[in-house]
Amino acid sequence: MRTHLKKGTFIKVPGGIVYQIIEEPIGQGGGSLIYPALRMVPDGAGYKTSHIEYAIKECFPENNRFTISRNEKGEIVTDNCIEAIEYLEKVKKMQEEETGISGTIYAHAFRLTPVIESYQEVALSFDEGENFHFVKNMYSIMESLHGKGQSLNNLMKIRKALVVEDAFSIIRQVLQAVREVHHAGYLHLDIQSGNVFLKGVLAAGDHMISLIDFGSARKIMIDGYCEVISDGVIFTTKGFTAPEILLHNDGSLRLGPETDLYSVGCLLLFMLTGHSYTTSELMGNKKERYIPRFAIRKTRCPNYLIDKMQ
Repeated sequence: MRTHLKKGTFIKVPGGIVYQIIEEPIGQGGGSLIYPALRMVPDGAGYKTSHIEYAIKECFPENNRFTISRNEKGEIVTDNCIEAIEYLEKVKKMQEEETGISGTIYAHAFRLTPVIESYQEVALSFDEGENFHFVKNMYSIMESLHGKGQSLNNLMKIRKALVVEDAFSIIRQVLQAVREVHHAGYLHLDIQSGNVFLKGVLAAGDHMISLIDFGSARKIMIDGYCEVISDGVIFTTKGFTAPEILLHNDGSLRLGPETDLYSVGCLLLFMLTGHSYTTSELMGNKKERYIPRFAIRKTRCPNYLIDKMQ
């Protein structure tokens, strides 16, 4: 169980600038937590607070093999075995590389939220800046999405399932965003409801999709696939993971655009049913029908599409 930093925590980055966490995490993935924060610049004996909000991504991976936790200082630590330490350092390295990756993609696309800068060591304060102590945590600074909409994951908690018109409207923009990422020369590799952000209002039709979290992204080589994933470290989300990742991640795995497209298909199924199917559930479904006829009708699906959606 990951424990998050409390509201009011100060994070001082190199250069003296401080970010203050203003709410509980607004997003999370397999490798990180994302907090809304205000930027504070030193001003005499105190700080001058900007009115512009930012998002701070904290490297805090989940892993079934190792114990990764937060100690009393707020530092993310492992159970001290060499393999666990190397794993955490690898994840930090991936998040650090995300800054350059997201910047490269952003130069060719606009349906994503890029990382502005990242830090491998900061100072934390739990008493509003009276006392700071250094921790070797990895943090990335991004444009804030807080108050500009909501993640698809949060929308689904409220709506449970979407009607066909809304689901198709979202998935169309997700596909456009994925195409932008691929055209920029990368695979996203963690497309899931928590990494799809809806700016604007879905019901009003003025929404725009933004992809976030490129911590799992990998460059596409000339033959259309990423380099061999020799260390087996891939951050994906249960219910959206392509079967080749689960079944063939043996140190020789290479992934292509179809891996992202599989996750997009899972995303559409999740929006229409409110349920994220595991790979074993999908592969074990010999009828190849995932939405019962009565459930399809609840999505307001046009009659001519009902047979095609079963």
